[in-house]
Amino acid sequence: MSTGENMFNFEYDITRTDLRDLYERAKRDQWNASTHIDWAKDVDPERGILEDQQIPIYGTGWWERLTRGEQARLNHYWSTWRFSQNLHGEQGGLLIAAQVVAAMPSIEGKLCMGVQVVDEARHTEVFERYLREKMRKRYPVNASLLKLMQLLISESRWYVKLVGIQLIIENLARASFRSSLRGAKDDLIRDILTNVLRDENRHVAFGVLSIRRVVLEEISAEEREELTDFAFEACRSLVGERFFPSEVYEEIGFGSNDIKAISEISRQSPQRKEFLAYLFSPVVTNLEQVGLLTERIRPHYEQAGFLKPA
Repeated sequence: MSTGENMFNFEYDITRTDLRDLYERAKRDQWNASTHIDWAKDVDPERGILEDQQIPIYGTGWWERLTRGEQARLNHYWSTWRFSQNLHGEQGGLLIAAQVVAAMPSIEGKLCMGVQVVDEARHTEVFERYLREKMRKRYPVNASLLKLMQLLISESRWYVKLVGIQLIIENLARASFRSSLRGAKDDLIRDILTNVLRDENRHVAFGVLSIRRVVLEEISAEEREELTDFAFEACRSLVGERFFPSEVYEEIGFGSNDIKAISEISRQSPQRKEFLAYLFSPVVTNLEQVGLLTERIRPHYEQAGFLKPA
């Protein structure tokens, strides 16, 4: 099986009708970020982009001691941080998707991933424009997200890249987008997320269809166990204490001791645990569908809070 080298495929007969159907959907669903989105809509970050209730410290003593103006700024900065990470993740998806096009063995897989390259470019464009024109602010990529994307970019095996980007990062992005949609106060970001989500659903579907065959039919038992461990470690890397917007709280004026306490409480609160289960629910479901949620690894997901105990 081809792993990471650039691979021509001169067999053009259709062998994967499921992927060919997905490719047809991908062509049908294309949209232009410049014209499909109404960029004339007014956005005032100080009126709130997402509901205050989505901010981790909402309702705590830290929240109550802020002035209304500071609360509005925290909403602005916290929302900006969240969409900044979406932006960086989309660029990572763009780079990785381009790599997978060259390495995938099936012509149908190449076609699907070719369209996804365009999708990821559009998503990068739309989030960058929203942050630049409407939020007028952008945060750097989080260290944990960057580390995982760099790992996937340097990985030689295309199917490992696909697990990381399609089943984990894309799935987490979908859950995050849905959460943002439920709490969005801004019509423009609601329109953006609705369109991006349609693409992300297709990307995840492609990942499931492609990876399932690899796991069940094409790799050894040892490689399957290695891929199982990789998937869990990738999930865990994105919820540690490093994936926390400390710079947002610093800008609002919180001291280092408060920020450390906020980080700890945010990770241990019942609301956080409930959100983690929600966030990782589609990830766990898809990993199980492709054979990467084994009885050996399941307790690790339960202990991490990604899966409720049976």
